[in-house]
Amino acid sequence: MQSRKVLLLIYIIVLQVLDVLTTYLALSRGAVEINPIVSFMLQNPLLFWIMKILVAITVYVATASTDNKLLIIIYSLVMIQAITINILNFLH
Repeated sequence: MQSRKVLLLIYIIVLQVLDVLTTYLALSRGAVEINPIVSFMLQNPLLFWIMKILVAITVYVATASTDNKLLIIIYSLVMIQAITINILNFLH
């Protein structure tokens, strides 16, 4: 059970890091962040990373304590969608 929680934490962190990296890559190619909250936080990279860390912690606590598979699926789909859009914007 403990190894499952470690894998969950690693999975959440990997998705967050991929989102950050692909966001910066897309922005470097002229993409525009459409989320006003994220757009504001991107003005201060430290604030952006703090937000991403807090999101990761929140998702981990919410899913690890309840083993909520639906929440993990929804989180995964949202993150994969964001990462995919970032990659497409980078390639465009």
